[in-house]
Amino acid sequence: MRVADAFYTYAIPEKKWNCIRKKIEKCKNIKSLFVVCFPLAPDGILEIYPYKILLQPYYQKNYKDITIIGVAKNMDGAKRIVLEIIQDMYDATDGTCFDARTFFAD
Repeated sequence: MRVADAFYTYAIPEKKWNCIRKKIEKCKNIKSLFVVCFPLAPDGILEIYPYKILLQPYYQKNYKDITIIGVAKNMDGAKRIVLEIIQDMYDATDGTCFDARTFFAD
């Protein structure tokens, strides 16, 4: 699992974010955290998961290239992050690109 350089958070102070980022990179358990990541399947724009799900052996074995681009304390916060990312993609590309991987590569 990796954390993208360009990153979105919701209701998480920057000071606490650095600690959370280190735990994510080491695949440590974090209580009550939802993550926004690139889609694991070929279709879709973004996906939201409870962080604990991504620590399960199935995901660790089959999806080694999970890239997290946002974190929130709850599902509502994660949904707000998704809306913010989609709005940012729309604004930056005049609505021509809704591929999150391409958007974050720039």
